[in-house]
Amino acid sequence: MALDDQIQVQRHIDGLLERHLALLDRYTDLRGRLSRLHASAMQDIARANFEAQRGRRFGRDQYDGRMRASRRVVVGREPGGFCVVRVVGRDDDERGDEEDGDEGEEEEEEEEEEEDGREKRDGRKVDDETKEERKDDDDTADDETRNEKTKHDDTPKHNHDPLRWFGILAPPPLRSAQAHAVEAVEHVIPQLVSVAAEMQHLEIEVRRARKRRDKGRSKGPV
Repeated sequence: MALDDQIQVQRHIDGLLERHLALLDRYTDLRGRLSRLHASAMQDIARANFEAQRGRRFGRDQYDGRMRASRRVVVGREPGGFCVVRVVGRDDDERGDEEDGDEGEEEEEEEEEEEDGREKRDGRKVDDETKEERKDDDDTADDETRNEKTKHDDTPKHNHDPLRWFGILAPPPLRSAQAHAVEAVEHVIPQLVSVAAEMQHLEIEVRRARKRRDKGRSKGPV
């Protein structure tokens, strides 16, 4: 390997190491921030238990089958492509109703296609009376669909906020603990995992660059 090429490879390695050190510093800051948020959340829960009425306690013992995930994880293909998104979707029952509605629409389309095929094979045109009947049937189906959608929209949506399990007037320390946990899950943890993944990617690049450099040195200058 020529001397200029060796210098260029070494500069590339130095750049990767500088980037790795910067990410390491950010990783350390994020770990400290995550620790502080966790400590604050635990302190708020302890304060809420201290101020609670006798016989009442806030903690994991009060969790039950109503627990629902309020965040979803999205992982990208590139290093650092990690994020947490909040769920604003529907309940499982609503999703099931939508699937049933889609199946009904597909069946109606298949029936219409079969009917059109029979008409073409017979070589006859549909008269005005048949068209009017079909139009009436379509109008009736549209009215039923609109009624179903109206009924579906009027269905009350369930609130899966865990704070509601402890009463409408949840203590302020408990709300503060939830805010700390949400900040950690939505902001700190995704950044922390993304930085860690990028650091691992840089470590691989550094090892590859060093192998190329050592291989060039073993061949000697050209």
